[in-house]
Amino acid sequence: MRARLQPDSEMRWPLAADAPLGGGGPGMSSIAIASFAGVLEPGEVVIIATRPSVWFIVLKRLGSLLAVLAFSVLAIYVDVMDVFDVSAPVILTANALAAGLTMGWFAIDRSCRAYVLTDRRVLRVSGVFRQVVIEAPLRHVQTVTLYRSIRERGTGVGTIVFSTAGVGGAAGEFSWFMVDRPHDRIGVIRETIGKYGRGT
Repeated sequence: MRARLQPDSEMRWPLAADAPLGGGGPGMSSIAIASFAGVLEPGEVVIIATRPSVWFIVLKRLGSLLAVLAFSVLAIYVDVMDVFDVSAPVILTANALAAGLTMGWFAIDRSCRAYVLTDRRVLRVSGVFRQVVIEAPLRHVQTVTLYRSIRERGTGVGTIVFSTAGVGGAAGEFSWFMVDRPHDRIGVIRETIGKYGRGT
């Protein structure tokens, strides 16, 4: 028996960041769903299924991209002022290639991530070459915290951190990085934990 993935009255898909599914209902792409569908249990109901905002691609290495931009501006200045014997077009091409490769890699990284909330667990799936699945039963989630840096507030995203209690009282944390509509999401998460995670 497969876990239920089709949108129905028991599921909530309004918070997904991605384009509508071809099969109907807002949600993630079929490839993204396949990345976590295999770890769901029979009858497990998906409440949120999303991935990082598209801003993740830029913000993940914003410092590096700004450094490339600054170096490009410097190269143009040096070329115009004829301070050194440099070729600005060559440097700009190299910088554009470096920026493109960086953003391309993080686009792939984003596409391989899935953040999932079910009526039993909260999960984070990530990894381009090696998939890593982090999960916590709802009853083990002690706190849910929203962190928003200046750059995240400026782009309307936020990072949700789950603090958990493990076996023997060992604590841990994991995050949903740079999700859009973070206040709406954290509200649904807390409601779900209150409904399914307490006293179970």
